Amino acid sequence: AMQSGNVVRSQPLQWKDDDDGARECAHLTRRRHFQLCLVSDCLYFQKFHGALAATIGRLLEINGVCVLCQPPRGNSLRNFIALLDYINDEKPLFDVRLLKDYNEDVTKIRKRLEEEQGSKIAPDKIFPVMLILRKKRPYIEREDTMRVVKHMNARSQNKDEKHSPT
Repeated sequence: AMQSGNVVRSQPLQWKDDDDGARECAHLTRRRHFQLCLVSDCLYFQKFHGALAATIGRLLEINGVCVLCQPPRGNSLRNFIALLDYINDEKPLFDVRLLKDYNEDVTKIRKRLEEEQGSKIAPDKIFPVMLILRKKRPYIEREDTMRVVKHMNARSQNKDEKHSPT
């Protein structure tokens, strides 16, 4: 689509936290990095959190924004944010904002359904929240990927996170 000189394009991309992922992202960003990445309902499978975080870091330009929209689904969202916190610990890569009540209509529907259905409804499985990431600095392939992999390896050792996020 073309509007005001901006081009919107999409294509499939497998997230990878290895050298292949770095090469594929470098190929996609050979002309320029992306100003905006939209990610919908992609945090459910926690074993891919590291690859997704690395891919977002590689693709966004400085001050570029990634909007992730998904239900929290148990620990899945919390664990992704923990990964971002770990990546951000020494040299912050992203500003991270979590928005639960980002749309008045969605909030009203959620509250109405909770009142009507009470415990029959599981809001953390059906009502999306938005996670907004703004990139603060260049992605440093060796350092940032090492932090991603280190965190994911430590997480996989934790029996609580091996279970389904639901």
